[in-house]
Amino acid sequence: MKDITFAAAGGVVLLGGLGEVDAQATQGPVFKMVTRRLTVPSDAISIKVDAQASDFAGNKQPASPVTIVDRPSLTSDSSDVAPCKSFTDVAGHWAEVYIRYLGSAGLIAGFPDGSYKPDAPVLRAQLAKLLVASLGYGPGDLPPVPTSPGCNFTDVSDSAWYAGWVRKACHLEIMVGVGGGKFAPQDPVTRAQAVTAIWRLKDQSDKSSTTGFVDESVLKNELVTAANRTLRGAPPFTDVVAFSYYEQAVTDLYNIGVVDGTTSTTFSPDAPVTRGQVAKLLYRALGRWFELK
Repeated sequence: MKDITFAAAGGVVLLGGLGEVDAQATQGPVFKMVTRRLTVPSDAISIKVDAQASDFAGNKQPASPVTIVDRPSLTSDSSDVAPCKSFTDVAGHWAEVYIRYLGSAGLIAGFPDGSYKPDAPVLRAQLAKLLVASLGYGPGDLPPVPTSPGCNFTDVSDSAWYAGWVRKACHLEIMVGVGGGKFAPQDPVTRAQAVTAIWRLKDQSDKSSTTGFVDESVLKNELVTAANRTLRGAPPFTDVVAFSYYEQAVTDLYNIGVVDGTTSTTFSPDAPVTRGQVAKLLYRALGRWFELK
């Protein structure tokens, strides 16, 4: 939650003092939720906030005024900005903001009963779809048959809902198989696997400027400019194996603030990653900073 201070509009100081914004902008569609009702004079022409961006490591960017509502004869409440999607079981959960934001962006979905199950494990097929969709690909962009050597998995049926998503993730080299010609689509994703797959987004650009959530590789740009900022440094985790397939991913994404540990000194690479944890990872990976538009 970030406090926002309402500034003067058309010579009239808006009432309400402080408001709160519950989601950050990403490189894709922007969703905002003002959680406090705003009452403004009838002759106010706009609502502006002083928004200050910060990167993943907490470094502050210069504050600047941003208009969130702009129209004549304004009487405003929270309906003036898009409410974030919610689920029946995320209120008060530590991952609520991340889940609701990505739900509003159309990247994650819940279950038929309206729940999200934030503490349930993520399956490999589910992660493949999530990451491919975050690049702006839709069902019409998915290969009906394997298009790359090594992506013809014997345990991925052509009729499975996830077949095209898995093949695309493999073709883009975001996710690979588990050996023996298998993908293991119904196996839980480990924390090491999830972080590595998200780290591989740095080598991708979104499908288009209008449907993607990654703009010319957000992660790549963050990593390239890291030398110019004071970041977290090397991770303190004692259970990250040197020279393992995931070591560089954990190191890079911890440094720019995408990855946290399960404790101050452990990463738990082999533990199943939960749906809430993946929402937080992707939310941080796709959004560079807090910014209202």
